[in-house]
Amino acid sequence: MPGRPWCPAARERARFSAAWISTEGLTVSYAVGRSAPFACDGVLVNRRWVLCGGGSAHFRDPARVEQAGGGLNLCWDQNERPRYLQFMWVAVPAQAAWVLVDHHSYWVSYRTTGRRLLRISGLRGIERGRFRVKLAYLDERGRTLRVRRAMGYVAG
Repeated sequence: MPGRPWCPAARERARFSAAWISTEGLTVSYAVGRSAPFACDGVLVNRRWVLCGGGSAHFRDPARVEQAGGGLNLCWDQNERPRYLQFMWVAVPAQAAWVLVDHHSYWVSYRTTGRRLLRISGLRGIERGRFRVKLAYLDERGRTLRVRRAMGYVAG
């Protein structure tokens, strides 16, 4: 996992929050004091993680983060198959233990471990600078609590 120099924003008085690898890349999340979290996203290039951008939540309330576009980060992965990658935050219901993200031919699962805000990744669904994704929230026993669509976009 990359250290602080990999994520420029973390050089401030940031506190490491979480890190996870998805099918698209790596996300490292940080918090500065009591402010909203921010994340640095990266892709694997020649067996090294390369920073491709990041997103700031701007709010502490997960629903407001989603309404503001989810801190969408669009990356251009120039590995073997050039492609756009997206990373965004989604609000997670308190009772959800898992979030499943539809990648059209497969689903990626994220363990929420009590998080109300989760950064997800995706490949498809870019339409006019917006990232649309289908989500399923599951409880601890694997029962579906809710299925819905989320949309991330660059705010501003």
